[in-house]
Amino acid sequence: MAGRQISYFELYNEDIVSQIFESLFFVQNLILLLAKKYGYTELRYTVMKDVLKVSSDIIYSDEAT
Repeated sequence: MAGRQISYFELYNEDIVSQIFESLFFVQNLILLLAKKYGYTELRYTVMKDVLKVSSDIIYSDEAT
């Protein structure tokens, strides 16, 4: 296992809100590790302008559904 990075995570807190925040931290850490592994330096969706526009249209739409 030379050269491999290991990240270990456990939830010790019984409070569900604390577990949610700890889980979010874990997911953020996982994403950062994957970005480092694959050499990502910027968010991919910001480069894909058409996808970003559709996402913004959905989020900021004034239409009621």
